[in-house]
Amino acid sequence: MIMDEVDGGLKSSIGTAAYFVAASKALGRLPMSVRVTVDGKRIKHHKAMMVLIGNVGSVPPNIELIPGAAYDDGMLDLMVASPRRLRDWLKIIARLIIRRQRKDDALELRQGKRVEVVLKQPDSYQLDGDVAGEFTRMTAEIVPGALHVVLQTDQAEPISEREAP
Repeated sequence: MIMDEVDGGLKSSIGTAAYFVAASKALGRLPMSVRVTVDGKRIKHHKAMMVLIGNVGSVPPNIELIPGAAYDDGMLDLMVASPRRLRDWLKIIARLIIRRQRKDDALELRQGKRVEVVLKQPDSYQLDGDVAGEFTRMTAEIVPGALHVVLQTDQAEPISEREAP
């Protein structure tokens, strides 16, 4: 819902603060019934406002959403946000600002190789910041060796600086 609500013009003028404006619109939204399974084990039933599956912990401009998430650890990271009152929302926002998780901030964090999310009613999902469609059942899974990443080391010269043969 937040990605759906981000105004492109507002994002151009105020940058990533537009996401916080969109998030404030979500405060009045009713929570969705969610069933989440991690590596075949069902975690407690939630009335959640947001379910986030990722393997990186922060988004530009260095906003940490999932503490400790690492792209190279072979694990998916899951965050289920279940704020019930304004106070819960404020704790979540404070966590994003001070970058410290609290046990009472209405967030559940898990890790696993396979995450399944089942909703009672269809809802939208996003991939890399763009809304991609709606779903009632989604599975995310780590597939070892499916992605090859090539990084330049400090010892190698960038290609643009090499002499032509």
